[in-house]
Amino acid sequence: MKVKSVKSEKYRMWFNDLTGTQQMLEEHSAEGWHLISFDMTDGKFTFKKGPAKPYGYIFVVNGESYNFKVFTPDYEKIYEQGGLSLYRCGEEVPEAYETLKKRFSSPEQEKQWLEEMARQGYFLYMVEKPAYTFTMGEGEELEYIVEKALSAKDAAGYLERARKRGLEYIWGDGRNHYLIRTGETEENDGQTDGLSDPEEQEDARQKERGQRPFGGLLTVGAVGLTAAAAKLVYDVIRYSAGLTGYAPKALVDLLAAAICVGIVGFVVIKRRKNQN
Repeated sequence: MKVKSVKSEKYRMWFNDLTGTQQMLEEHSAEGWHLISFDMTDGKFTFKKGPAKPYGYIFVVNGESYNFKVFTPDYEKIYEQGGLSLYRCGEEVPEAYETLKKRFSSPEQEKQWLEEMARQGYFLYMVEKPAYTFTMGEGEELEYIVEKALSAKDAAGYLERARKRGLEYIWGDGRNHYLIRTGETEENDGQTDGLSDPEEQEDARQKERGQRPFGGLLTVGAVGLTAAAAKLVYDVIRYSAGLTGYAPKALVDLLAAAICVGIVGFVVIKRRKNQN
């Protein structure tokens, strides 16, 4: 019986599950089925049989991604249509790797753990928290840089600033960028110590400052709401027991609770606006 060298599969919900679609493509490549065409409208993926290769895939929407790894020479663009691009790792995913799960209370604690893992011969390959995937080799001293991902924009500028500081980009998980120091720092060209664009850093600082006053207001509103709700329940119980004078008090408590709800809602909306 002749084995088919080409096959097609449909996955109509692919766009609502880009991460799952990436994993599906990686699993097919590991089995020797490599993507040769993709019909976006029908969700039809066509594969061709070949040598098994554990490729990595990443979707990029509108040319932006928090994982700047996709814009390094390691990845090649194999598909583009309607603002959606699919990148495939140009170098084969190492077969010798191990995945560990770990949680940290601070970026500094995470950095120290990654450096200790490097001394033991485990080198960071990718991050999907709480999972960390490492390649394995001979232990060495490495300096890791863990920096907050402020924006999905200006990937090229970020990577160039990293290169000038003697840093190699390893991975981005949407919250942080992970880099290692590999060489000498070039002239800073007037840039700040951070890798992010100075305007992005200033925007982040302004958002943080803007959120501080609302943090206290949110606490006051929440405490007031709790107290008003408790007092309302107490007065309703007393009124139900036939005691006089508690109906007006219950109305006042209800008004106080409504005001506190308004305060909490206002703060939540303002904080969300500041984050955008």
